Amino acid sequence: MDEDGFHVFIDSVWWKDCNKYLGKAVVSQCNELRHHVLKNDGKRTLEQALAKATIAVVDIVRNGSRVQDVIIAAKAMAKDEDIEREEPLCLVGISTYMTWNKTRTNAAMLDEMLYTRRSASPKYKTTKALETLLLNSAVKDIVEPVVIAPGAVYGMGEDTKEGFFQLFKTAWMCKPVRVLGDGKTMIPTIHVADLAQVVFHVQAEPPEKPYIVAVDRSKVTLGQLGAALSSVLGTGETKSAPGDSLEALSGQCGNVEMLLWKRRFKSGYITELEEKGMEWECKSGPVENLERLCKEFISVNNLRPLKLFIHGRPGSGKSYFAKKLAKLYYLKIVDLKAIRTELMKNEEFAKKEEAKAKKKVKRKEKAIPVELITTAVKAILRSPECRNQGFILDGYPYTIDQTHALLTLTPEEAQAKLARELEEKKKRKGSEEDDDEDEDQDDPEVEQDPDEHDGDNKSPNKEPAKLPDPVCIPECVIDLNIPEDKAKQRVQNIMSAEVVPGQNDEDGFKRRSEFFRKSSDRNADPPTCPLEPLRSSIEILEVPFEKQENKEAIQFMCNYVEKGNKPENFRPTEEESYADQMAREAKILEEKTRDERAKKALLEKEAKVRMEREQRDNERRKQVLYEEQALIENCSIPLRKYLMANVIPPLIQGLLEVCRVQPDDPVDYLAEFLFKASNKSDEEDKREEKDEKVSTTQQMREESTVKTAASESNE
Repeated sequence: MDEDGFHVFIDSVWWKDCNKYLGKAVVSQCNELRHHVLKNDGKRTLEQALAKATIAVVDIVRNGSRVQDVIIAAKAMAKDEDIEREEPLCLVGISTYMTWNKTRTNAAMLDEMLYTRRSASPKYKTTKALETLLLNSAVKDIVEPVVIAPGAVYGMGEDTKEGFFQLFKTAWMCKPVRVLGDGKTMIPTIHVADLAQVVFHVQAEPPEKPYIVAVDRSKVTLGQLGAALSSVLGTGETKSAPGDSLEALSGQCGNVEMLLWKRRFKSGYITELEEKGMEWECKSGPVENLERLCKEFISVNNLRPLKLFIHGRPGSGKSYFAKKLAKLYYLKIVDLKAIRTELMKNEEFAKKEEAKAKKKVKRKEKAIPVELITTAVKAILRSPECRNQGFILDGYPYTIDQTHALLTLTPEEAQAKLARELEEKKKRKGSEEDDDEDEDQDDPEVEQDPDEHDGDNKSPNKEPAKLPDPVCIPECVIDLNIPEDKAKQRVQNIMSAEVVPGQNDEDGFKRRSEFFRKSSDRNADPPTCPLEPLRSSIEILEVPFEKQENKEAIQFMCNYVEKGNKPENFRPTEEESYADQMAREAKILEEKTRDERAKKALLEKEAKVRMEREQRDNERRKQVLYEEQALIENCSIPLRKYLMANVIPPLIQGLLEVCRVQPDDPVDYLAEFLFKASNKSDEEDKREEKDEKVSTTQQMREESTVKTAASESNE
């Protein structure tokens, strides 16, 4: 190997769509060894890249679709007579120990030298087939393939496909870590950085066989790993889950086949490397290095907790914005209610509160000591949920003394921290000395200093200096600036149902405003504002009143909180997503039902109006018809009389005469009869008219005679 290193081909670097978990570790090892990683810049083909490379690394498990592309390109390179290689291409395929999970043997341990006898379950048949293809791609003096079957790979943020990612995630989310079966399975493991080391050792010191198993010296069971992980990263709770349970089958426990593995490996090549002085990153396995793994998991997955402090006068909207931000980032709000709940866990405080409740003591009682409040707040902030995901301090701390108490450790806590650090230092020294213990005992030149550790066993008499409390120190501070009159106006606009006695009622607001003026005076000497101790280390976001009224106020705060990089928190979970989906569907269904109900009511109203209108129209038509009929009847009375007097009698007589005579031409006969009747009727009419005139003349004479007689008698 030259001083500048050689070229390395890595599948996840060449193809951007590949899983990069193993690739990142190999790239990191390349940087440490000063090797050059080949990139797909468009200037060379895959075949040309392999011709330039000394090592080609492909991830068979995670990027299996690219394995055949590499094999085909390697064979094409071998056939190209224009390509001359000084040394063969070391084609390394990183697989998994799970291709052995159905191997039958009477031996206590599986031997990597007998790799041709391995057998895989249906899930890993394809992986085993790709292993075989890669092993058969050997070309003498040009391509030398090697398959590395590592144990369960851990570290560097954890492998989401074949590793312990689900266990770490469950612990970080403060849920009970699910342990499959009885928890006694002893899973072979290796840190991804150690696996990357093995890749380059394979090129420098080729193994006897082209197949090796890479595992560390861990002998920890799954139950021990789950318990330790939950203790360091979560709540300390574990939960047993059968291998055929719904939780296991749905993937909530991780790779079931991997976690139920019950065999051990005899790894000859790794043992040889260890004897030759290979330096392990995590030789003893995941449990012994759990602190480091948890830090890697948090760092790689960008799981930094969001620690917020929202400050402002009463009525500034602290609780409103706290709820909005808590909903966006799934954070716990630490407010008066949460602090009081925690304080009630204190037996002495709970008894006092109970006595006050019985005596109905008003709010003018003596203030709660700062130490007691700080203890309660720190207990909340140090809970696994707040430690991992963060918190929102809603208004607290209210005074500068509370701020100082929150930011620093108590003397007892500082003493305990120093003691822990001292103990860890001793352990590190002890582990370093244990490695060379035999050499030190045999070497006469090595003398032990009897006073070397005297300082370790002595506890200082003086109190340690105040130490910062990193868990409780907020990283972002939002100061809501609002004039008092505007705050008062806001409080007055609160609905009566939302008024909390002693808080946002008139008396409560007045009392709290007076307290805020005294405890948050930046111009006092010295300043009493609780933000003063934070100004030297934190860039405080001051939100003016005009900005608070803007609809984009929340986004304005989010930009400050995220600092250009939104942290991951694995939220929403599947359960939360399902609950949100169900809530959205319920809301949509409710809106749909409400719309249908409104539409139905509208249709019913329209039908009722239409029915009433039709009823009115029908009644009107009936009335019109009745009136028309009455009018017709009134108009037809004279006509009827005329017909009955002049037409009907002769017509009836004519018809009766036709029936009696039965002439050959009844119509002509009837006409002749009516004509005669008409003439007769005319004569009778003339006679009647003449008689009527005579009677009228006579009547007039009589009347004249009567009048004459009457006048004569009067005279």
